[in-house]
Amino acid sequence: MTEAMDSLSCPICLEHLKWPVTTACGHSYCLDCIEGCWNLDKAKGVYKCPQCRQTFFPRPVLKKNIMLNDLVEKLKRTALQMSLPAHSYTGLGDVECDVCTGRRFKAVTTCLECQESYCNTHLQSHCQTADFKKHQLVAILTQTQDKSCSLHNKRLDVFCQTDRQWICCLCVMDEHKGHESAEAKTLKVDDLLEKQLKQRRSFYQQQIQEKEKKLIELKQSVTFIKHVIQAAVEDSEKIFTEMFCSMAKRRREVKEMIRAEEKCELSHVKEHLERLEQEISELRRGNELEQRLHTEDPRSFLQSLGGPADPTTPCSSLVSSSLGFDDLKRKITELMKTMDHICQEEVEKMAPSADTEKWWSVNQLVTLNLTDNQGFGFRIVGGDDTSDKIQITTILRDSAADRDGRLQSGDQLVSVDNVSVNRKTHEDVVALMRKAGHNRHVTLMVRRVQKDITNVLCRPLKETPTNSPGHT
Repeated sequence: MTEAMDSLSCPICLEHLKWPVTTACGHSYCLDCIEGCWNLDKAKGVYKCPQCRQTFFPRPVLKKNIMLNDLVEKLKRTALQMSLPAHSYTGLGDVECDVCTGRRFKAVTTCLECQESYCNTHLQSHCQTADFKKHQLVAILTQTQDKSCSLHNKRLDVFCQTDRQWICCLCVMDEHKGHESAEAKTLKVDDLLEKQLKQRRSFYQQQIQEKEKKLIELKQSVTFIKHVIQAAVEDSEKIFTEMFCSMAKRRREVKEMIRAEEKCELSHVKEHLERLEQEISELRRGNELEQRLHTEDPRSFLQSLGGPADPTTPCSSLVSSSLGFDDLKRKITELMKTMDHICQEEVEKMAPSADTEKWWSVNQLVTLNLTDNQGFGFRIVGGDDTSDKIQITTILRDSAADRDGRLQSGDQLVSVDNVSVNRKTHEDVVALMRKAGHNRHVTLMVRRVQKDITNVLCRPLKETPTNSPGHT
């Protein structure tokens, strides 16, 4: 098919022949193409075939090649039918085109004047004919046999809008009496589906608005989650840094204690060292007495010698038995093992397990607008000063929160106007709410924790299983 269409192409524009004409030499061209070429040669007065260069004089008068034109049009229709998708053919319950031959295509509309149904291809031919342009086209009938009334054998030219079906003029006075109907001459195809399309359009618009609103909430939730995670990382880093500083302080204290013990022991040893040096010095003086005995008068020697010397005090052990610090080393080792065991246990508690009952935490943005001077209409408790999370306790009746309907007692307050309430006191949160009251609106991020996921917010933004109600 492609080769056949290529052989019927114009050698000048290389497209399918349009209004084909044939020159005396036998070559075929589009009328506009060959006329355009010969207009360029008009000044020379000699006209040539663009392919074989045969000259013509005078300028030939070209006429439409009817047979070639019909062949081109037939091949175009065949190629169009072959290019149509499989779903264009009729199936079970579809209405066939009354003009198609061979395998029929699915009809898309019905002409009440011709009493025929047409596919897309033959509908174009029908609409291009001047005599058929004024015919009334209606939505395709469900079955071909429904083109005439089965009860009265009359043409179906009235549409019953109550029962949504085609009827004849006698059915209007009989079974469909009193029903809302319209004649085919005044009824357009678009009118049949106008109400449904309007409803569909309204439904889709509502869905788009809800999806866009949820998309905005999701983006805000992503921003807030990043903020909360970053705050948690910074808090954990701060806590671990404080713990490391505390351990470093204890290490310095132990080191100073050991150094103090060292100083004390060295001082004790130094005292003994000085005493021993003094005793050695006195003993060395005993060697000089023998020399004086031989040189001095005995009487003078005895007087200078004095009383008998004291016996030498035995030197006790200079090193304390506790100087080895074995007990200190044992206690530090036990402390290290205890801390490692406690850290491992606490980390295992924070990690969810299969045996631990799972809780579900859902975050949601809630925007409240003030329409009166009664406030937003809910009460809170908790704060960093009480070591409790900020929670909503009461929803006041006929208030902004009550009319909105999304806040519930027990919800945890996470942020106020994108300001996290983590590590804030009760008074700080109240101050944030008062500031929002001056602006006449507030955006709250609330968290609801439930065992059953079906009991959480109706439009959750993020669902996170946790191992305890206090963590998300």
